[in-house]
Amino acid sequence: MRSDDIPLFSERFVFELIDDDSDPLLIVIEDLHLVCDTKWLVPFLDRFLQLAPSNVHILITSRTLPPAPLWRMRSKQTLEVIDELSLAFTREEAVELFETYGLSSQLAYLAVDRTNGRAGALAKYANKLGELPLEASGVASALSRLDASET
Repeated sequence: MRSDDIPLFSERFVFELIDDDSDPLLIVIEDLHLVCDTKWLVPFLDRFLQLAPSNVHILITSRTLPPAPLWRMRSKQTLEVIDELSLAFTREEAVELFETYGLSSQLAYLAVDRTNGRAGALAKYANKLGELPLEASGVASALSRLDASET
């Protein structure tokens, strides 16, 4: 397929999605980062995302933002980007998590600072800290021991 044919392909694809029955449809495109450097991606996404019917919802997962000009969709509020920062735990959420492990808010605050609120890393800290004896030497030494065990 020539790159000139990509917008036409997008239009045909959308035409196939248009149905008199307006049941919602979810299309998931996973790992888009694997094809971000291809020549066809930008023309395809640009046309496809503009033409997709309102009952069609598209979820795209990628480790990077696609090179397509998505700013128009963001300005029209038809696109939401969920990035690593928006998925990160806040201090309050970390405290709630750590409470389920019987750990203090002080430990939660320190763990958030060390993990940037990443869910997997926070859960790992909470799990490991829950196993460590927290003697009088305190929080800093417990976290140092945990950090040392990771290397």
